[in-house]
Amino acid sequence: MNAGYGSLVGIVMFCAGCTAPAASPEELASALGSVAYDQGVIDNLQRYQALSTFLHAHIDTLIAVRDAHHFVTFVNGGRDGLRDTTYTVPEDCHSFFEGNERYDLRTAPPFLHERLDSLFHQFPSHRIHSFGICAEGRVVIGVRADKVTATLTAMHELIWDPERKPDRPRTNTYILDKDTLLPTGCIYRIGLVEDRGW
Repeated sequence: MNAGYGSLVGIVMFCAGCTAPAASPEELASALGSVAYDQGVIDNLQRYQALSTFLHAHIDTLIAVRDAHHFVTFVNGGRDGLRDTTYTVPEDCHSFFEGNERYDLRTAPPFLHERLDSLFHQFPSHRIHSFGICAEGRVVIGVRADKVTATLTAMHELIWDPERKPDRPRTNTYILDKDTLLPTGCIYRIGLVEDRGW
């Protein structure tokens, strides 16, 4: 029994030793300073704005449909004779991207799908990868992710927020970011995320 426990501790220690250390404040500042706003995104802002306007016009419908399919199961356990309970849970925000059945563009209502698909696919894949909508009217278009170092990635996104808040309350998406306000009231943000292998 102790040998098994010792082996487990050894494996955990080995894995912990393989994890890259967190980036220092200087490394973060250098990484963020090395990425630039993409002029191609700024030049095509009207096309992104068209997608944002469409999403904002249909935000209540898109959220209601997603909420109706967002099921959570409460596990009661078999020992007490109670059944597990499954119910829908509304969310404040929903993400859409391709390649995942739960988040795919096809989860939009059928009468919106054709227009949404054409607005999304007007961009090449290196110019858009996702979008998110929130109940308060916030629209976020994920443009792309650039690997900056072995552990740091810079996320480019466009944000339209009717409440003019830099982030939703209690949301800390990035460990460091910079943004600029574009003429349409859109915020172009570049934020760093860190992946240290766990």
